[in-house]
Amino acid sequence: MAGSPKKAMWVVGLLLPGAGVFGLMGCNSEPVSSGQRTSTLGEPLDEPLPQQTVGSHTDDSVGTTLAVEGEIVQQCPAAGCWFRVKDKTGELFVDLKPAGLRLTESRVGQRVQVTGRVEKTGKRYQLQARFVEFEPVSRPVASEAGHAEAPPPSRRASSSD
Repeated sequence: MAGSPKKAMWVVGLLLPGAGVFGLMGCNSEPVSSGQRTSTLGEPLDEPLPQQTVGSHTDDSVGTTLAVEGEIVQQCPAAGCWFRVKDKTGELFVDLKPAGLRLTESRVGQRVQVTGRVEKTGKRYQLQARFVEFEPVSRPVASEAGHAEAPPPSRRASSSD
């Protein structure tokens, strides 16, 4: 019998710890710490760029490099290779993959400034990011397990309940 249960368990025993290590490392192969939040991705450009609103793109802006600012409202749940940014004028898809950038933790709800090249796919505009700068977080952020941080000790329920 070529595929015995013992052999399968041995293979799983070797592969599972390795998969866990890669999962903890994230897409950039850099360890992710729940206490640290990266404030930028990519390399900033040397020249100042025009700041535009998310919904202001036209066919004339295709191929230009510019900056937009807004709030991350959705991100790729699997590899962190894209997100959607929204401001009062609209929502824009931001592609991180062409620049080799990845989100290694949830950034939904965080304000961001993105520098990139405007592209058009079908009837929709998108930004191929080259540099992403996140505003510092001043509110409690969900932990990697998806739960809010614990309240201060004075607000916790009594253990005698």
